[in-house]
Amino acid sequence: MSRPLDDVAFLARSPNRVAVLRALADGPRSRHELVAETPASRVTVGRILHDFDEREWVTSTGSGYETTTRGRLVARELLALLDRLRAVERLDPVLPWFAVDRIDVPLSAFVDSEVTTPTATDPNRHHRRIGTVGAAADTARMYAQGVTREAIDIHRSAVRDDDQRLELVLTPAALDAVRDDEELRESFRDLVTEAAFVGTVDDPPSVPFLGLFDDRCFVGAVDDPGTFAGVVESDHDAVVDWAVRTLDSLAERAAPLSPADLDP
Repeated sequence: MSRPLDDVAFLARSPNRVAVLRALADGPRSRHELVAETPASRVTVGRILHDFDEREWVTSTGSGYETTTRGRLVARELLALLDRLRAVERLDPVLPWFAVDRIDVPLSAFVDSEVTTPTATDPNRHHRRIGTVGAAADTARMYAQGVTREAIDIHRSAVRDDDQRLELVLTPAALDAVRDDEELRESFRDLVTEAAFVGTVDDPPSVPFLGLFDDRCFVGAVDDPGTFAGVVESDHDAVVDWAVRTLDSLAERAAPLSPADLDP
């Protein structure tokens, strides 16, 4: 019988093994189904099934194969570990600053996330990505520690011209920054007048930016100097559910703003 670390190494060395084990973890499969559902060739599937049988991970059903009790437990634990490691790899560009250990979302939920970061030639790349998705949303819900003129213009147009349903919660510091900038203040005043809800909250969450545009979630990351270092986006159910809970709580606690509140 193999040792645990041998099992990890054996599975991690081959994406085809991972794919076949993941398919079998979902239920019995014939060889033909495994070839159709995975990238592995017929010969490779046969070899993998032989190796799995030697490790007592699968058993023949006559018409196909299914996992043994050992195989089911190994599949559950090893595939979960691989998903977590893949999520770490996905988050790597912002990992030093991303609050993944301070939000109520399993690490594995970020396995298919997308990360957008600024580059030397495109320093606003992450802002533009948020703006593109946010502008097209029927419903936009956001918490932010700051706002830009571009973001205000995007959502002011979306609310006015496309009937976007907007909910925006800011920190008091972000509101002060708006008040101190005359041009920004007047644009924001229009947004407050037209939007469904704009408010401030004193007790912020552990992320600098949280956006939910329809069913796609964006989570911001800020580096040590306090610069917006990038954004992680995901439509995974666990991430979206966490965003809904967080934004619901913020909206309940937020003090609503009126246009008069923007006077310096």
